[in-house]
Amino acid sequence: MIEPIILLVVFGLLAREIVPYWGVTPNMAAAALAERPPDWGILALVDGKSQSVKWGLLVGAAIMLAALRRYNVFRPVGGAPTLPLPQLILFGLAVAIPLGLMVMLPRWYHYEVAPLGEARAIWDLIYSSPWTLEFWLFMAISSFLLIPIVEEVFFRGYFLGSLQQVFSPFWTITISAAIFAIVHLQYAKLDPFALYSMLMVFIASAAFAWTVLATRSVVPAIVAHAYGNFPQPLSWTPYEIVLIIPAGIILFVLLRRMRRSGPT
Repeated sequence: MIEPIILLVVFGLLAREIVPYWGVTPNMAAAALAERPPDWGILALVDGKSQSVKWGLLVGAAIMLAALRRYNVFRPVGGAPTLPLPQLILFGLAVAIPLGLMVMLPRWYHYEVAPLGEARAIWDLIYSSPWTLEFWLFMAISSFLLIPIVEEVFFRGYFLGSLQQVFSPFWTITISAAIFAIVHLQYAKLDPFALYSMLMVFIASAAFAWTVLATRSVVPAIVAHAYGNFPQPLSWTPYEIVLIIPAGIILFVLLRRMRRSGPT
């Protein structure tokens, strides 16, 4: 169970040693963040190179370890997916919408109505900066495009695939979600708002793991993760509550279809 943490630490340290040879110096990100607004183009360059090295090593190791244990990181449970690709995408969106609202509503209240506690510094920068092309490039790399793919392949592909060979579905989901939350403890503080955010990391991770076990594919988890990380104007948040109803209907229909097609 500690294997993914060891891999993250070892390859994270290794990537830190490799990245400077790619022209990334330790003070580049700090200097870009110190500007107002931040230099999102430099941040995208730094994060792109850093994440590419780190996750290239991690995903490569994950694929090899999964192969040794005779499963595919993209289908870690084994067998064909229980839904075709378009429906896998819909399944991920249907799961992501309520999770996204659980995350965004407190954040909307914090910034638009009254502070709830100490927010992450990056949120302050995001909501106080113009959303330029460079901003979207940085967010694609660090938030809603690259990161959901590599994290889901690593955590819900390789790690969950390894766990489900030994544990029941309940413990597979719980352990994988707990490890994912532990890896993100850098965001935890003794503050109600921060603690709620960490709880949502655990809940979202458990939901992503459930989608993999239910559909036998990491596609819904990647879609749900990407949707949750996608930047949206805070002013949109209250109106997105109406999406809960169609999301619930889609999820109900797809789950019934999966049950009719056989056990998951």
